[in-house]
Order: sequence, then structure tokens, then C-alpha cells
Amino acid sequence: AGIGIKTDLTGLNSGVLIFSAVLFAVAVLSKIIGCGLGAKMFGLTNKEALSVGVGMVARGEVAFMVAQKGINSGIIDEKIFPAVVLAVIGATLITPILLKIVAGNKHSQNKPIKAV
Repeated sequence: AGIGIKTDLTGLNSGVLIFSAVLFAVAVLSKIIGCGLGAKMFGLTNKEALSVGVGMVARGEVAFMVAQKGINSGIIDEKIFPAVVLAVIGATLITPILLKIVAGNKHSQNKPIKAV
């Protein structure tokens, strides 16, 4: 959280927003495909594998740390960091929505949930 709080959003422009949108799309798709395929290889059903992939979309804290290390070492320009922050926030916010779509409503409101 400390890394995101320190982010300076004053440099946002259309180029950064476009880069952020592309980064967001790549992050979401790569996590769904990569984690979903890994789950499928270990015997999960297609729906379960998709749920695993979608569930991993919100795991963006690693992106913060990698981007911060890249900035500190001079590999990444500081102007790109707000795009990373926006992509991570977007992925975090969209994950519950995607999980609801993928998982659906397993239990009817009329049926009680049985304890195992």
C-alpha cells in the first residue's frame, strides 16, 4: 500500500492512460490464461480452471514491487509507474465481478446451504 500511496498522478496524460489500459488487458488475460492452464493441467474442470485464473487477476502487489525495483535501478521510467498503479487497481476492482460471472450463483436463495 505504501508504494501506491507514494504514486504521483499529476503526470497522467492520454499516453499513460492508454498504456495503463493495455497493461490492464494484458495482465488480466495473461493471469486467466496462465493460471487457468496450470489449473487445467492438474486435473481441474474447465470451469474450475477458469475460476482459478480469474481469482488470480487481483494479485497485483507483485507488480508494485517489481515496478518499484525497476524504478530504483533505473530500468523503468517513473512516468510509467502511475500506469502500473491504475492497472493494478483496475484488476483488483474487476476480479469480484468476473468471479461472480464465472462462478455464477451455485446456491438458490430458497435452498439452505448444508454444512459438511
